[in-house]
Amino acid sequence: MYLLNKSKKVMLAAICSTSIFGVTALAENDLVSNSSFNDALNNWQIEGDSTAASISNAWGYNDSSSLNYFSNQDYEVRTEQTITGLENGFYRLELYSSSSGGQEEHYVYANNGARTSIPVSDDFIKVILDFEVLNNEATIGIYSNGLPGTWSNYDEVSLQKKDTEYRMLKGGDLTMVNFIEDLGGVYFDEDGNARDVFHILAENGFNFARLRTHNNVGRDFLSQSSPRYYLPDGYQNTEDLLKSAKRAKDVGMAIEVTLNYSDWWPNAANQEIPADWREAIEGMSDKEAVDKLETLVYDYTKEVMQALADQGTTPEYISLGNEMQYGILYPYGNVVNFQNLARFLNAGYKAVKEVSTNTQVILHLDEAGDDDRYFYFFDECEKYGVNYDIIGSSYYPFWSEVTVEDVMPWFEMLGEKYQKKIVIMETGYKWYPVTADKKPGQLITNGPESHDASPQGQKEFLDELFNGIRNIENNWVIGDLYWDPVMINHEGVGWAMIRGAAEDGSQDMALNNVVSNTTLFDFEGKALPALKSFKDTSEGSTEGMISGIVYDEEGNILTDATVILTVGKEKVTRSTDKYGRFFLTNVESSKTSEVKVSKSGFKSVITAVDVLPSETTTIELSLETSSGIIPIVIGGIVLVLAVLGTIFVQLKKKK
Repeated sequence: MYLLNKSKKVMLAAICSTSIFGVTALAENDLVSNSSFNDALNNWQIEGDSTAASISNAWGYNDSSSLNYFSNQDYEVRTEQTITGLENGFYRLELYSSSSGGQEEHYVYANNGARTSIPVSDDFIKVILDFEVLNNEATIGIYSNGLPGTWSNYDEVSLQKKDTEYRMLKGGDLTMVNFIEDLGGVYFDEDGNARDVFHILAENGFNFARLRTHNNVGRDFLSQSSPRYYLPDGYQNTEDLLKSAKRAKDVGMAIEVTLNYSDWWPNAANQEIPADWREAIEGMSDKEAVDKLETLVYDYTKEVMQALADQGTTPEYISLGNEMQYGILYPYGNVVNFQNLARFLNAGYKAVKEVSTNTQVILHLDEAGDDDRYFYFFDECEKYGVNYDIIGSSYYPFWSEVTVEDVMPWFEMLGEKYQKKIVIMETGYKWYPVTADKKPGQLITNGPESHDASPQGQKEFLDELFNGIRNIENNWVIGDLYWDPVMINHEGVGWAMIRGAAEDGSQDMALNNVVSNTTLFDFEGKALPALKSFKDTSEGSTEGMISGIVYDEEGNILTDATVILTVGKEKVTRSTDKYGRFFLTNVESSKTSEVKVSKSGFKSVITAVDVLPSETTTIELSLETSSGIIPIVIGGIVLVLAVLGTIFVQLKKKK
């Protein structure tokens, strides 16, 4: 079930005991004490600014009482309850909330860092959080870091045991990172520190990376439809894909690979056959060309899959084409020749599964909410026996012309109709009305959505989207990929290159960056508040992260230092990057972690690190010039083995 909106002006007492869309709502949940706040704050504990929390006796979801947060000053408050005697397993926490919006952070939380942002709504809407109970108890609560005048109300808190686990995949398209960095683009975290963007994103909840690849790139492979345009040489190809896949896996992200089967941007209007494939079928009959293209799809798909598998980055998901609702490899694979398209898609599917049976194959269409488009395509897939695992869908409020509230029931219907899970392959929202060069950009407006074209409005859109996904019955939507989170404003960054008159390429130029105002970083490359939407959408984990920076004695960063993480008998090796930083993910919190940092010419340091579930522990290390002695640092205390100087170690917890 998606959303149950209830106006503050309407009282529907029958909901307390009636099944709505097949789910029974209870007045008092048998696991949560005082779940409707009818008994004031009995059984609930308040931490922080207690004056900001009170009971409203004039407005509730099903009755006249609810918990209210409000203050005329900045406030930070949480209200929580610990429930004991639970059977271990997966649980779903539900409550109804209304909120003014404008809070810096505002979420429901549970065990091991599980939490979900609370959307903006004048009326009560259902908020859902999935999490796991491991020690027979759960601590559930509501947190708000509010600005003056911001308010929120909460009612009908319930906790239910589930049979299956649900973990939402959330991330974005990171294909352009290598290109932008090589041009000199720099990404900054919310504190203004220059860092590897994969580290920033992973620390902020990204667990899913989309990586696109073309067959051929560079100025020798021009677009057929726009003959002067091409994609930058050395990027968005297999070699670039392998590099990005390694970076994504190193920070614990699942990977979705999109095979474009083209040298140019593929979409509804353009699905151009790669240049070398066109050459291979030149002079053939249609039947011969289709036979050859089927083989080429199979060979290329398997080659890319094998290369990814060989370097230990087998993708969890792979899309055969991009927004290919009208087919691929025009004209042979156009949907008007669906029998040919079916052969191409099945060839790709076969190649994927021969390398990895666990990799899920996606068929990706645009414009979520369009019944005719999706029904025709997937009905034809059934008719012609097309093999696939996942439905992929692009959802932009601008292009789809539908709100989150309206599109979520549509996704639920689509999943039920075809019995397939769904990944939202693209979604975007502008945080500024125009791009950095004062142009409208790819998204002229934000469609029918009411959130502002502002950093806060972008965050509030994502909060609503992620909560909407969680509300879908049977969890048909398993993930969302943002477009384009990283294509920041920087000289030379554009959606394509245009060939100039000079044969040596010296007059070639980049076309406009049409998404610089829809990224998750501002025009200067600094992280936007929307990243908190990803961070605050988590089912929790017993693992944490370690983020470190290494200096010399004079405070200069040290690059290429070797970092070895030891957890029990497991070891992971990393190196400090150009910023002197390293980042370690999936560190088990229940075991002792030890980090050793070494670099030629310096004394090594070993430090024990206390990692907390779902949190980031930050480490700052200063290495002294080498004397052949290795200091041992535990909990910030240097043991007597260090006889020369002082080793500086600072540990911090970062939520």
